[in-house]
Amino acid sequence: MINLGWRESVARFIYRGTQQVKEDAIIVPLYKSAIGEYQVENIRDAIDAYLHDTDIYNAVNFICNSALSDGFYVTGDEKYKSGKAIDVVKEFNDTIRWGDGRSEKRLAPLLRIVTHELVYGGNTFIEMLTPDKLEMLNQVQLSSIYRIFRSPQGSVNRIQQLIGGRFNDLDPQNIIHVSWLQIDREPFGRGLIQPLIAPRMDIKGRQVPPFYKIKASLEYDLYRMVHRRGVPRSVFSFPEAGDELVQAYSKELQDPDVDASFATNTKIEIASEVGGPAQGVPAIINWLSDRYHVGLQTPINALITASGFTQASAIVAQELGELVVEDLQLRLKYAIEDDLYDRILIQNGFDPKLAKIEFHWGASNDYEYNINDIHMSFDRNLLSVIEARQMLRKVGLELDDDSKYFEEIEKKNTATTMKGQQVVVAPGDEPQVEASLQPTTYAKSQGLSPGQVAQVPPPAQVAPAQAPKAAPTAPAQTAPAQAQVQPPKPAQKKEPSK
Repeated sequence: MINLGWRESVARFIYRGTQQVKEDAIIVPLYKSAIGEYQVENIRDAIDAYLHDTDIYNAVNFICNSALSDGFYVTGDEKYKSGKAIDVVKEFNDTIRWGDGRSEKRLAPLLRIVTHELVYGGNTFIEMLTPDKLEMLNQVQLSSIYRIFRSPQGSVNRIQQLIGGRFNDLDPQNIIHVSWLQIDREPFGRGLIQPLIAPRMDIKGRQVPPFYKIKASLEYDLYRMVHRRGVPRSVFSFPEAGDELVQAYSKELQDPDVDASFATNTKIEIASEVGGPAQGVPAIINWLSDRYHVGLQTPINALITASGFTQASAIVAQELGELVVEDLQLRLKYAIEDDLYDRILIQNGFDPKLAKIEFHWGASNDYEYNINDIHMSFDRNLLSVIEARQMLRKVGLELDDDSKYFEEIEKKNTATTMKGQQVVVAPGDEPQVEASLQPTTYAKSQGLSPGQVAQVPPPAQVAPAQAPKAAPTAPAQTAPAQAQVQPPKPAQKKEPSK
């Protein structure tokens, strides 16, 4: 009982302490905050694997080309500031520089570099050389990033380069770090080829080489096996030769060419080794090849080399491979919108929430209309004034804000009798607006028959002397603001004298 009471008192003390102390979660251990965090695998291994392994090279290029081949476009709220926020973003896409070379400009070529780095390296770093007015970027060399310093809560304090044997500290406020596949809140991301370049441990704790180096070693072993089988290793025996003569022959026969010929008057004996792959080696090679393609997460290599794909299975494999492409596109989309477009809009006096700029992958499906299309749609009452002005801006006309346009119209006492034509009325008169320029509708509203341009006043009617008194004819209805024509009055009947 005494022991149980002691445990209960300790438990209550601990519970009371947890209720009183509330701290933020620690993301980075203190020792890592002091010394920095390094990339788990050397990025140079990823670059080496991409450059020298044909399967990795083909898979990375296929994914990047699939993500970039259809291009991109931006959309936004065209009613906000008359669409000028969209124009600012489009101008940025066409003029932004990311190097000193003549061709190192525009966002599309930069995305080609960034996408490849994300796929094979899992990270890309872009420096804003002019952060207060975003006009110049710097594509940082990925292999130069050495380590990242973070606070215990995970915020980045410093990014350090190691290049040319010296350290260089970068300001994280001016660095756009896009990472892919971050694991366990690490500062660095992982690339697509991560399982192929990372070393492993066997059950005894011994290090196993990375998969791509095992594949390279296996390819070299196959080369040696084929080479030895084509040029078998031979042992030459010279029973009657002395030691000096044997040494001379050995130098000549150490690594002869395939078509080399020899002549000697000494009796010799030749024993050749018959080499070749042992049983089961092809099955091991196929198994390793399949594991390798699984690690690449794309069916492109199997589609090119395998003969067992049917049309249905090839379509399914392609759809599965597109999932990786869509994930990569989504990561880049958010990075571009949040780190680039929002900053540009704020610097130019726009509100990103109201502008609603969005980055889209693929080709824009906007119809390429011209001014005549806008004019015809406007005259047929299919477009409002605001919609027509927005479309005119898209075809290149520089127009003021719509608010200024309507202020000028309000100042002028004008009325629209038909779309595209204005008639000045007297001050104080109520403007009259015609609804449409469609011929049939216009004629009907004016009391005309279809095809009739205007009303013609009827000829004067003169009644005979004995005709009864006729009612006066109503004046003809004419269009607003037009002169009214009065017909002559009919003759009055005279009363006979008494």
